[in-house]
Amino acid sequence: MNKEQRDGMSESGIKRRYRQIKCMLRGGIFILICYHFRSPECKQIIQEDILAYSRKSLTKLSMLELISEDSKRPFRNILYYRFCRDNCNRKMLRICQTCLKPLPTIEIGGEIDGGLKIIHNYCVVSVKKAGKNLTVLQGVTIGKNIDGGHPTIGDNVTVYSNSVIFGDINIGNGVMIGAGAVVNKSIPDNMAAVGNPVKIMPKK
Repeated sequence: MNKEQRDGMSESGIKRRYRQIKCMLRGGIFILICYHFRSPECKQIIQEDILAYSRKSLTKLSMLELISEDSKRPFRNILYYRFCRDNCNRKMLRICQTCLKPLPTIEIGGEIDGGLKIIHNYCVVSVKKAGKNLTVLQGVTIGKNIDGGHPTIGDNVTVYSNSVIFGDINIGNGVMIGAGAVVNKSIPDNMAAVGNPVKIMPKK
């Protein structure tokens, strides 16, 4: 490869990066506009989501930091889910999603309170209702059974990798769902659910 070819490739890379940055800035502006016109209740819930992502940071992360970091891309899905629940203008939302793409491998549905945190890039969270501070790791599936019933989940619940929760069941406050657990029955408050078939035991 001669010098002219290297220079051409370098110039092409710079232009591509410039277009990416320009698109991200445009998306960020439209996200801020969408956020500005949300209801006070929606804004409060989004701030609780941001706080959930900030807990292990020395400082509180901003919404723009979260939507721009590749390692925090699941937050985009959460943000767009919040916008949809608050009847955001669909045209503006499409512009946001075109510039700052959500992950196609994450699905969110149902009524979920603030503090939702999705840590990895693959999961389905479809509930009847979930309380505050739900944390979901990778490969989790939360959804309906054959009869169509969805789980109801309490506050401060953590669902570890590759676990499955399904059916019209109740997951209590402070419950921990262990990795790989298959949960098809209700779990009382402050308990742990592990294994397949699921076993319920006190949290350590």
